[in-house]
Amino acid sequence: YCPVCEKCYRDDDDDIPMVQCDNCESWTHISCDGITPELYEALCDEAAVKTSVYNCLKCRKLAEVGEGKIKRQQGKRNVMM
Repeated sequence: YCPVCEKCYRDDDDDIPMVQCDNCESWTHISCDGITPELYEALCDEAAVKTSVYNCLKCRKLAEVGEGKIKRQQGKRNVMM
């Protein structure tokens, strides 16, 4: 399920852009996390994947309050287009 809207993924979600959290590996709808189409394209860029990290809203909030630890996994990013 998307950690922001908490809706289960469906087989017909193929046309909804999503990105996988580098920390918890959950898939997030880009619209749920406020990711613009431009940022989404940047996250999909092969060169950016090697240097950037995407963490979902849930992981960012846990890290802010000290209840979670963000693990950095550069060089890997899964996206759904």
